[in-house]
Amino acid sequence: MKRPDLAALTLSRGAHRKRENGMCVMEAAAWYAGQPHTDAPPCVSGVIRTILIAWNDALPEAERQRLKGLIPILPGTADAGPAAEDRRSWMAADWLVRTHAPAWLRLARFDDHAAALEGLPELTTDELAHAAMPIIKTARAAGGDLTAHDESGHYSAVRAESDSAADYAARSSAYSVASPATCPVACDAAYRSARSGARSAARESSHSAADYLTASSAALDALAPTVAALQDSTYALVERMCAVGRDQ
Repeated sequence: MKRPDLAALTLSRGAHRKRENGMCVMEAAAWYAGQPHTDAPPCVSGVIRTILIAWNDALPEAERQRLKGLIPILPGTADAGPAAEDRRSWMAADWLVRTHAPAWLRLARFDDHAAALEGLPELTTDELAHAAMPIIKTARAAGGDLTAHDESGHYSAVRAESDSAADYAARSSAYSVASPATCPVACDAAYRSARSGARSAARESSHSAADYLTASSAALDALAPTVAALQDSTYALVERMCAVGRDQ
């Protein structure tokens, strides 16, 4: 079977009724695998699909095209079975706790809490997640205080705009990576601490902004390197997930 020319393809946001209208990364994976048009090709792992659907729709168009590099390794990932899917879910949860949250906490200069999360053993079971909860909750509690220090002197519109930029950055660099069935309490606490770290960094960068447009621009500029680093990390995570079941 002749493979489609991925280089000539432009990935777009959302689902499409037919290929002629465009394709997201999952629809392109179905095309590449020679399957009927769908954004849920049966040959692709459900965990990986969840991540890539969210990521595809979160990325700006130029950055979205990078996902084409993953398409050749997606078909066949569903064949690894339930144990592989469980492993992938834990990989996603572990990434959220030990990579995503620490990156934002470090940006907000909460290095000790970031290091504590990074120093946790890899989360692979409910028992390990439960044992890690005190450290995760401590980081979450600290994160809750991150944005309280700079309220004075901030116009509400400027503050709201910087918070909005931070929320977008934290959300777009998490990409719904953690399966809801996998330690949801730990994942929620990790995400909330990450969002607080992003908000703190965004507010600091836009503290002297005179208006909300300047605040938004300053916040996004300050957050961009962390977003880019986490996007690289997410790409590597998906590559490792695709290898599960094939690396035996």
